[in-house]
Order: sequence, then C-alpha cells, then structure tokens
Amino acid sequence: KELNKQRESYLHRKVRLYNGYRHNLASNDYFQLRFHPKVIAGAQTACEKYGSGSGASPLLSGFLSCHNDLLTEILNWKQKPFGMLFNSGFVANQAILKHLPGKNDFILADRLIHHSVAQALMQCPAKFKRYDHLDLDSLEFLLEKIYGNYDTIFVVTESVFSMDGDYPDLKALVALKKRFQFVLVLDEAHGTGVFGQNGGGLADEMGVLPEIDILVGTLGKSLASMGAYVLANNSSII
Repeated sequence: KELNKQRESYLHRKVRLYNGYRHNLASNDYFQLRFHPKVIAGAQTACEKYGSGSGASPLLSGFLSCHNDLLTEILNWKQKPFGMLFNSGFVANQAILKHLPGKNDFILADRLIHHSVAQALMQCPAKFKRYDHLDLDSLEFLLEKIYGNYDTIFVVTESVFSMDGDYPDLKALVALKKRFQFVLVLDEAHGTGVFGQNGGGLADEMGVLPEIDILVGTLGKSLASMGAYVLANNSSII
C-alpha cells in the first residue's frame, strides 16, 4: 500500500538505462578523469599487481600497501595527521556521526546536509538540531542556547552543496568555532578538485584547513574512482 502511494505521488525511484547519445548534465565527474588514459592504465596496473579486490577486511589482511600509499598521499595533500579509508562517502559519514558523538553530546547540522549525514543523525546517541541553510546567525543562536550544557558540540556542514553549488563562509564558521569550542566536521565531497591550490578543497581555498577538526572526502567525483576518506587533527577517529 505504501509503495503504491509512492508510485502515485511520483516518489517511487527507478534506475534508468539511457540508450543512444545524450548530453549528461547530471554527472559529478567534474574533470572527466574516468576516461583519462593514465587513470585507466593505473587501474589496470593495480589489478595486475594486487588483484581485483582486497581479499579480506582491513582489520584482517585486506589493508594493502597500495591502500597505505593512498592514505599517505591524501594526508599530505589535505595536511592532516590522521585518517582512515572507507568504501564510500555514505559509509564514511555514517561511521563518524553514528559512533563518535556520545549521548552527552549535541550535533548541529546544516538543514540541507547530505542524506548520509541525516540518516546518521537519526541513529546516533547524541541529540541534534538543524540550523537554517548557510545561516550562521541561526547557528550562533542555537550555539548560545546549548553551549555549556553538553560534553561536546559538533557542527556539521558540507563545503559545496551538490544540489545548488552554494557553500558556507568557512572563515566566519571558524570564528564561531573559536568562540564556542565545537568540533567542526566538513564534508568536502564536492569541493575537492574544484577549489583550493592543487584542488585541495574549499577549506584550503579559504585558508582554514588547519581549523577543520574532521574532514570527509570522496575518491569519486573529481577523483573519478570510488571510496572515501575521513581525516582528522587527532587520533580519535582511528
């Protein structure tokens, strides 16, 4: 019955295969690197050397030298000392926001935050509230109400919001962080490659990268592959 209601309301989702030539305006492969000969050759070489899969979970024997090399490159690129690799950005956001905040913590998230974060907020033990989209006055108002009442406050936002391409004033957000001492979590999925020196992202572009406590990014989109990473200023995430 519920599925029928969704179909009648045009809310039922269906995967479509488009045949023939189309102009693709929905792709997030911003630089078309998935067709670059060096990227394709690198993938072929990796498969020949390491196989088509890891063969085990990272905790057993599936964390290979290529994974370690990749993580080291990302840490140097994003100027962070600690990090972990994940199989998708969705899983990365879920892992961090479902398990890091505790029951005595509070999370404030942008109202238009990605669905992966929204789902995690519904399942984590911490209380949460959303502030108006990109409205730092709204965020400041909520911070003033809860400051001092919880062990840790987390503020979560994206750098570039994928639907509209808008982005927060990260310098002003960092100024709020200095006042209220919250943990700043930034999802750079759509900012990486587009902003910053050498594509380092919006936080790099605005000169606040050291102030971002937890940085989430994807190996898809600009990087034309799959997987994700979470980086941090301390070892709490690992």
